[in-house]
Amino acid sequence: MRTTGWMRSHHLVLGFLGIGLLASPVPADTIDRKGHVTLTLEREPTAEEMVTLRVTAGVLPRNARVVVRTEDGEIAGTITPFGVRPGQKAGVHTIPVPPGALSKKKVALRFEVLEKDAKQARIATRTEIEDAKLILIPATRRPEKGGK
Repeated sequence: MRTTGWMRSHHLVLGFLGIGLLASPVPADTIDRKGHVTLTLEREPTAEEMVTLRVTAGVLPRNARVVVRTEDGEIAGTITPFGVRPGQKAGVHTIPVPPGALSKKKVALRFEVLEKDAKQARIATRTEIEDAKLILIPATRRPEKGGK
C-alpha cells in the first residue's frame, strides 16, 4: 500500500504526540529574572531522535513576538502568533532545538519579547511564557549532498 504525503505527515504527528507524552514538563515559573531557563531531558536522544521545545504562550501584547535564543545568543526560533484576539492566549508552539545547544541532557534558553516598533527586546514574563518543555521526536537523517 502506498502512503500519501498527508498520511506520512499524519503518522509523524501521531508519533510526535506519543513521544511528547513521555517528556516531563518544566513550569515557566523556573524562568529567572533575566529570561533564562534551563530545561532537562529525562534521557539522551538517540541517533534517530531530535530535541524540540514545546512552548505554551500566554497573552502577548498585540503584534508582539517571542524570540527564543540559546545560551550563546543563537536564535532557536520565534513565536509569532497570527489571528489571536486581544486578551487571548497565543497557544502552543514547537521550535527545534539546535543540536549544539544540548549539553549533558540540558538546554539553556532565553525568552525575549519584541513588541511592534520597539527598538529592543525585553525579557518575557511568566504570564507570557506559561510552560516550556523539551520533547524528543523521531528524526530521519538524510545523507549530505555529495554522497557523504
